Amino acid sequence: MRVVKKENRTNTFYNGLKIEHLTSRGGLQTMIVEFPPGASKGQPNAHEGEECHLVLEGKIIAEQGEDIVVADEGDSFSWNASVPHFVKIIGEEKAVVLISTYSDTELNDIF
Repeated sequence: MRVVKKENRTNTFYNGLKIEHLTSRGGLQTMIVEFPPGASKGQPNAHEGEECHLVLEGKIIAEQGEDIVVADEGDSFSWNASVPHFVKIIGEEKAVVLISTYSDTELNDIF
């Protein structure tokens, strides 16, 4: 078992996003990403593995290939991360998204 106490979590910042690293084990990572109003994850990107997302606050647009979805607070989605994907905030409020990534091999941070 691996336990990370709240006060021991690390935060990183990428492209204006705040990433709170919750825990990881092998190829599994879980993080909370805070997107300020108007922010995005940057250009569409792809990497090995799978991703699952849960929108905790706000509203986002998630794009992967030809698929585009508007996800509101409480909505969740997942995708094969090897297909280019992109997330952007909608509206004037920040968005907070819980993201879990998995790969057969240990991943470096995706942000």
